[in-house]
Parts: sequence; C-alpha cells; structure tokens
Amino acid sequence: MSAAASCIVALTGRGSLAESVSAIEAWRESHLALEADRAKLEADRAKLEGVERRSLVAELVKLGVEIPATAWFD
Repeated sequence: MSAAASCIVALTGRGSLAESVSAIEAWRESHLALEADRAKLEADRAKLEGVERRSLVAELVKLGVEIPATAWFD
C-alpha cells in the first residue's frame, strides 16, 4: 500500500498523499469536462455536416444531376 502511495505522490509531483489525491480529483473533473465538451463538439459538427450534405444534395436535384428518388435514399 505504501508503495502505491509513493508512486502516486511521485507521479503527481505533490508533497503528500492528500495533496496528490486532491490533484487527481481535479484532473479527473477536468478530464470529464473536456470529454463532455468534445462529445458536444462532435455532435455539433455532425449536425452541421448533415445540413451541408442535405444542401448539396438539394442543389444536385435542382441542377437535374440527381433525381429525388435516389438523392434522398439514405
């Protein structure tokens, strides 16, 4: 147990186990917030790409390059 505590203190660069645990909790919260932000950004990007894709397909239909029956197949 003391070897694990020493390793945690060494990895975090803190002076004690309590400080190391506090640092780990802060890193965890930061990581979870970044992960949530990344997921939100990916969802926003997918939405924007979908809108752009539909707009481009609609333009192809208007130009007569694509027919509506096959353009909106998916």
